[in-house]
Amino acid sequence: MQNPSEAWRRLRGLRDSWRSRLRARRLAGRKLLEALAQVEPRAFFIVVGANDGGHGDHLAPMLRSRRARDWRGILVEPQDDAFARLSANYAADDRIALEHAAIAADDGRLPFYEMAPPADGTRCELVGPYDLLGSVSRDVLVGHPFIERADERITATEVDGIRFETLCDKHSVERLDLLLVDTEGYDFEVLAGVDLERWRPRLIVFEHALLSRLDRDRALALLRAAGYSVMEEFMDSWCLDARADDSLLELWGRLEPAIAGVSLHRDFDPSHREDRKNLDRGVPERRDCISG
Repeated sequence: MQNPSEAWRRLRGLRDSWRSRLRARRLAGRKLLEALAQVEPRAFFIVVGANDGGHGDHLAPMLRSRRARDWRGILVEPQDDAFARLSANYAADDRIALEHAAIAADDGRLPFYEMAPPADGTRCELVGPYDLLGSVSRDVLVGHPFIERADERITATEVDGIRFETLCDKHSVERLDLLLVDTEGYDFEVLAGVDLERWRPRLIVFEHALLSRLDRDRALALLRAAGYSVMEEFMDSWCLDARADDSLLELWGRLEPAIAGVSLHRDFDPSHREDRKNLDRGVPERRDCISG
């Protein structure tokens, strides 16, 4: 298991590296979202783990642009403080429905784990507000690479849980073009609860960085079995249903990730050659992070 202090230093260096690289190279994921807006100008989306709709949010820049002015969707967030900020950010936007809940295997209350902030009120340098660090999975928070002695600061509460299908029924969802999942290590369970044959989102995005190796592999296997092609870029996996022959598929064939996919889970092994290369350099040498 990697030392949290060492992880902090390495990740801070990576952060500085990828920020500079992004000035010169736009993220492939952003290009995909812009292309999706061209082929689906009235796209419907669901974001699971929306937090406040600002920190690290792929969708927020799109919703502020003319490209996605006719998009509509649902933002799902279980944490009270984050949901309050999310509501304030989108209260005046009639395109957006908000759901104060966690996506779960069953409807009803369920345990939820959060990271208590320091007594002095400081923020986590790499994350920001500590309510960005909340999960249905306590194990993920215990091994979080950004926080030292994380197990001493975890607090437990209960939140409302809702099945993905219940959510769609509640909001009368008729189609789903874009699904984004960012649930701090619970992403595989969320994806496993989605009926991909029924909804068939054209584009699925999930955060793989905090998944265990097992769950990361299971998520990829699930999506590939359903006919999705997968591209890993930094902390996220971008998954395209490639059945439609259009400009989005044409772009997919030309895309390269600006930054290689990385794993930050506690079972990450920095001595593993590929992971060590990606964490050190933040860029792929070849296209082996693209797969169908």
